[in-house]
Amino acid sequence: MTDNFKVFRKKFMIIAALTAAAVGVCLGLLVTGALLLALRLNAIALAWWIYLLVGLGVAALCGTAAYFIIRPSDERIARKLDRDFALGQKVQTMVEFSAEEQPVQMVLMQRRQTDEALGEVAKKRLKMGWLWKFAFIPVLAAAMFLGGILAPVQKRVDPDYEAPVAATDTQLQALRDLIADVESSDLTQTVKPRTLEELNSLLGKLETIKTPTQRKQDAIYAINAIDGAIEATISYTQVCSAVSDDQIVAPLGTAIFSAATYYQSGKNPVTMAEVRSYQEQALNVIPAALYGWTEQFMAQFKDVTIISSISQTVTTFANTLYSQLFDEENNPNVPALGTSPIYDSLQSLISSLMQFAASGGNGQSADVFKSNLRGICNTAADALVPELTVQSYSGMMNDYIRDALVRIFRLSAQDISGDEEQNDPSGDEEQPPADGGGFGEGEIIVGGNDLVLDASDPSDPHSVPYADIIADYNGIISEQIDKGTTKEELILLYNKFYEYLYGGMEQGE
Repeated sequence: MTDNFKVFRKKFMIIAALTAAAVGVCLGLLVTGALLLALRLNAIALAWWIYLLVGLGVAALCGTAAYFIIRPSDERIARKLDRDFALGQKVQTMVEFSAEEQPVQMVLMQRRQTDEALGEVAKKRLKMGWLWKFAFIPVLAAAMFLGGILAPVQKRVDPDYEAPVAATDTQLQALRDLIADVESSDLTQTVKPRTLEELNSLLGKLETIKTPTQRKQDAIYAINAIDGAIEATISYTQVCSAVSDDQIVAPLGTAIFSAATYYQSGKNPVTMAEVRSYQEQALNVIPAALYGWTEQFMAQFKDVTIISSISQTVTTFANTLYSQLFDEENNPNVPALGTSPIYDSLQSLISSLMQFAASGGNGQSADVFKSNLRGICNTAADALVPELTVQSYSGMMNDYIRDALVRIFRLSAQDISGDEEQNDPSGDEEQPPADGGGFGEGEIIVGGNDLVLDASDPSDPHSVPYADIIADYNGIISEQIDKGTTKEELILLYNKFYEYLYGGMEQGE
């Protein structure tokens, strides 16, 4: 191969190397920019050196591959020289016969003429128009790389993330008012200090900035703690549960339960004034409920004139009551008796009934015998009244505190477990109030039971009593309030609205 051809070949190789390097750099920038843009838009951050390694790696691989693709062979160089400088295939002929070790005179002459021609055009500039075919690569690479650098970094949004928000002034004041109500209440010293401790602790937590979920968890913890403290002092529920399975003594349990939960027959108290109003009714309502059991018990003797038959029935009742409540040897299901005036009163009733039945009337007439029996039952009822009044008030305050916390923290029925519900020992389901009000989730009594549209399932919209879904709508509105964008005036209206929905309205409101 002639020296002039080697000069041209060297130029082509340098151009190929520079072009391949440029292609490699551009593709490295292109890939790095695309990766950077994709990750920034998806809020994924990587260290800068990772992008550098990616760019260098892509540039090296693509540049090397591009060099071997772009680098021309001698035949391609010859064709290009003949075409660009109008040499009439002289260079191609020279290249074709360049491999001959002992070329003939004709080949040597052609080679010499071609070399002279190449020497004449060596100073001319090679045509580089073909490089424009690759012009889109640097443009695209620059655009992508700048896009990746300049694209705004997207913040990763955690679907479970909740922004901490400050409690509203309405919530803080409502909790302070509740604490003041408990302080002024007639709760016994057995439960009042613990209840105030939990509420004051909750107030401290409410004054800190937390997420709505954390705040609800604090409220639920306080509700459960207060429930546990108060329920530990309530013993009538154990009595009612123990006697509920025996039809002989179950009416007594039902009467005790009805007496202690008399306030649940109306709307739940939502103010301390309503609590005090119910409390004033206790000394009339509780004795009446217990005297009602006396009349029910005595009704079975209405037409009985044989004293021995009456005594036998009374003995059976007393033995059954003792077996259900106190006979630990023969009944593994007796309640864990503590020190409670209710247990003492029932033990006295059993003892009095046994002695009375054993007396045989001492020559009394059946009417006098039954009258004395009624007196024993009423005496037992009177003995139960003071403690049932205290325990009923504790239960009412527990419901009042729980419902107040539900409103303050905008809890839904799903937020609170159903373990707090009391069960009617009679086994009968509670019926909606006679005024048409319906029952919501748990023990919450709502002010009405009108039908509303339930569109939770778009494929099956249907009407349901709003008592069934009031808690769901409450939860939806609560989520909007928790975002902190709702005006205080609307929050006040919302709270008052749900007070009426949950509790109904007094006559004339």
